[in-house]
Amino acid sequence: QKVATGESALFNPDVVFLLADLLDARDLCRVSLTCQALGGKQAAHNGLSLVEDAARQQLECATEWERSCLPKRDDEGWVELYRHLLMLRSKL
Repeated sequence: QKVATGESALFNPDVVFLLADLLDARDLCRVSLTCQALGGKQAAHNGLSLVEDAARQQLECATEWERSCLPKRDDEGWVELYRHLLMLRSKL
């Protein structure tokens, strides 16, 4: 029962979004790998994986200035762009 609850939490878009708020990009990638190991092939409504969609949502919450500093290129994933956002926010 506990495993099923854990699996359903990892595949819940709201839970993954909340996790993304607490994790850095490297840890978010680990969540993605864990979901894959548990057989999670579920995608968000827009065709992205749950983790990619959570990273995209985090970027939507960024300030206008932060978004202007981080334009998304075609070959760049949302988790990678989220990592750049965290680097932009970090102290030198």
